[in-house]
This record gives sequence, C-alpha cells and structure tokens, in this order.
Amino acid sequence: MTEDGVDWFSEPIALVSNEKGQVLRFGLLALNGDMLRCKLAWGDEIRLATSYPVCADRYLGYSLPITTEYVGGCVEAELLDRPDDFDGAFELIQSGDSVRQNGLEIVEDDIETIKLMRIRTPFDW
Repeated sequence: MTEDGVDWFSEPIALVSNEKGQVLRFGLLALNGDMLRCKLAWGDEIRLATSYPVCADRYLGYSLPITTEYVGGCVEAELLDRPDDFDGAFELIQSGDSVRQNGLEIVEDDIETIKLMRIRTPFDW
C-alpha cells in the first residue's frame, strides 16, 4: 500500500528476450570460475562488480556474504582492468557471447529472469 492508501501491485506480462528467444537474466560471471565456485562452496565473502547493486543484494545477499561495488558501463572491462579487486560480477546476460568474448565464464546462470511487469492500481479496475 502506498502512502496515500492506494493498493498497488505488479503482475508479470512477459519475459524480456531478444529476436532469437534468448531470455534476459542475471548471472554471476568470473575471470577465474574455479576460484569463485570455491568461495561459494565455502561461504567466503565474495566481492562483486555490478551495475545492479540493489538486485545483487536482493537475489544473492540473503544467502551469501557479498560486497558489491557499483560499476557504470562495461562490467566485463572492469573485471579485466581490476582483477585483484573483484571475485566476479553480477550482471545481465542474454546470449553470453559478450561474456565469452571478454574471456569471462558464467559461473551461475539464470539467477533471476527479467520480466516485463504491469503496475496495477485500483483505478485500473
């Protein structure tokens, strides 16, 4: 319920995908996938570069000890430029081509798919 007392809710309309039908989704990327998998298995703190820190906390922070750093622009380039500062990245993936072209590995895929949502209010009924 909003401050003005109106009930708002959202409902999914469709998954966001490209012309090939590849769905846009969040994934966990790394230069060294084995090291990141090891940290995940042991529950060690993970340092992530991301353009979506709120989403990273929402989808990963409840179950994993993570530290995120906001990176505007190309997250893949940030991992390549500062490999000692990050264990990986939390980023949107569609085909995965750009991930592989930059020498990165998808460690966890489809953490959350991106859905087109409709916001509804009582005024819509």
